[in-house]
Amino acid sequence: MMFFSQRKKAPNLKTSSVPAINDAISQSCNALVHLDEYKNDLDYTKIELLKGIYDGTGRTRMNMERDKKRETTAVDSGVMVSGQEMATVDIALFSRLIFIAFHKTTYTQEEKKVFVKLKAIDEQGLSHLTHEILSKRDAVKKHWLDNYNELSKTFQKELKGEIIEDRIFRNWLILASVFKTIEPLVKLPFNYEKVKTICINGIKVQNGETRRNNELSNFWALVEYLVKDGLIENEVDFYVKRVTSLTTDRIKNAQYTNEKTILILNHTKVFQLYRKHGKVASEKILPLPTLQYYLMNSKEFLGIKKSQAFKNRDAVTRMISEQTDSGGFKKTKYQVTNAYIFDYNTLDISIDYILSTEEDLKSGEALQCADNKGKDDLPF
Repeated sequence: MMFFSQRKKAPNLKTSSVPAINDAISQSCNALVHLDEYKNDLDYTKIELLKGIYDGTGRTRMNMERDKKRETTAVDSGVMVSGQEMATVDIALFSRLIFIAFHKTTYTQEEKKVFVKLKAIDEQGLSHLTHEILSKRDAVKKHWLDNYNELSKTFQKELKGEIIEDRIFRNWLILASVFKTIEPLVKLPFNYEKVKTICINGIKVQNGETRRNNELSNFWALVEYLVKDGLIENEVDFYVKRVTSLTTDRIKNAQYTNEKTILILNHTKVFQLYRKHGKVASEKILPLPTLQYYLMNSKEFLGIKKSQAFKNRDAVTRMISEQTDSGGFKKTKYQVTNAYIFDYNTLDISIDYILSTEEDLKSGEALQCADNKGKDDLPF
């Protein structure tokens, strides 16, 4: 902040009101504003305000004192948000930020001396450096866009085909292209190659955190917990199965040269457990229609399988006699319902230690009738 003004305490996001935060971000132009003490349990109105800042708009209100017209605060400065929690309560906010984590908390005596020296320089003011950079504005206006387009191609090659969220990619790309533009004009103790490495690593880290913390990732993490805690069971609530062919409402008679591992999910019960245990863990819980929409439009979703048989231990839905290895018969209750099919290998969960084999599933492919007089096929 000393590049633009004298140091002052940053507004505390937890204790400041929305109008106070709005006033703080509107006080400067082409500078930086610092907002401190971010936490994921902030009032959602403040989360929405932070998201709007990215688009250059602050708080909107009706001016009832004067002309009763709508007023929207313009945000003309960059905003730094600091705190001890990653802003993952709303992944749309997290993708708007340039996320930088600081892990080091202990320092050597030499490092402490250097820091004290830096603070002394800081206290004298740094606006002369700001003016030096500002004098290069015309060169930035002339060359920045060309560097931006050139580095966009370079970054894509460096990322080697990784699927990166566009907003994260472009946020970091802006920083690198600005530095590339001013590097020949300003003497600095580091070069473009170092900045590029920092930005590429930053893109990868932030994109990875986005995948791990989005709404669907939270759902699948909870599913994994439910399996490992025994709250949902193999063959009752799901199957993990290797197949060489597949038919769903989206895929017709697909054939796979190599076996494909799929997850067959009895979603009705799992959805209810997701809501119940998510609330207990204070996780952000999606409404069921929204969750269904996200799942059915995710890249892992392969379609809906009709007439899927799952073992049912809680209700009498259908009694089937299955022949055992010893030649006798055992009776098993089955529930036949529609099931969601997912590409298991892309889900980033680990429940395949109970992988269902073809033999495990035969009971659902050619179940014997209770009177053993014929076959009753329940297709898997």
